[in-house]
Amino acid sequence: MFDYQVLDMIELGIENFKSLHDFKTAKSSIEMKPLFIFNGELFEQREEYKKLKNMLLDFFRDEAVESVNLKGLEYIISVTAEPIANPTYFGRVFYRVYKATKN
Repeated sequence: MFDYQVLDMIELGIENFKSLHDFKTAKSSIEMKPLFIFNGELFEQREEYKKLKNMLLDFFRDEAVESVNLKGLEYIISVTAEPIANPTYFGRVFYRVYKATKN
């Protein structure tokens, strides 16, 4: 949104939703920057997927930083585009969040 107007929008359906409460593991800290991984060539080939990628990155964008402390990379967001047979169809996109652990 800009100046109280919707400029871009993508409507997505959700299948097999799991809440944070469903996972009995440690959660990420507040204000941690996620590492995004976009899997699938559709994110580079098709305009709809490019727009989705840009919107997700904009949604999670925080203030710009000069460098990142690798010890501070606490969670990874993996977004995978399922290959599709019909080029006019927007296929399924898998969105998964992983917490990095120390060994």
